Amino acid sequence: MYICLDAAYESSIGLACGVIFDSIGSQKPAKVITGRKLKVKPYIPGKFYERELPLLLSVLERVEEDLNIIFIDGYVWLPGNRPGLGAHLFKSQNEKIPVIGIAKNLFKGHRECLKVYRRKSSRPLFITSAGISIKSAAKIVEKLHGQNRVPYMVTLSHIMAQKALDEKLNRHQSR
Repeated sequence: MYICLDAAYESSIGLACGVIFDSIGSQKPAKVITGRKLKVKPYIPGKFYERELPLLLSVLERVEEDLNIIFIDGYVWLPGNRPGLGAHLFKSQNEKIPVIGIAKNLFKGHRECLKVYRRKSSRPLFITSAGISIKSAAKIVEKLHGQNRVPYMVTLSHIMAQKALDEKLNRHQSR
């Protein structure tokens, strides 16, 4: 099984969602898991993991399936081989589940990532990984389902995280 994780924020509140699917070519999720609504730290450049890691972990603690790979919307490694969100996530899982980072924008000065051009897009995705070679990670990202630049499950995890956060905030406001 595979999972794409993403988080959504509203002010100092955040919530993450995981889209679980059973093969690289899966066209639909097997399950969607929502984490807990949490108060998040402010964004600090280079320390994004402090803001988002607790949200992602709140999803992973609810996963019952054995995972082969975790995909995140972002970087595993930052320039200079500094650990990013994905590296911290990999470490939190006792370095047993590979993590593949799929970033839509180049982190300034990053030279350790691989560019992947999906489908007919002229804009690349920037791939980093832990627990799996970066070349293998790039090949997997190329094979993920979806006709667009960003793989379908990555997009779906983003949409579902935002939807879940909106629902939680609307329920809270209506009380």
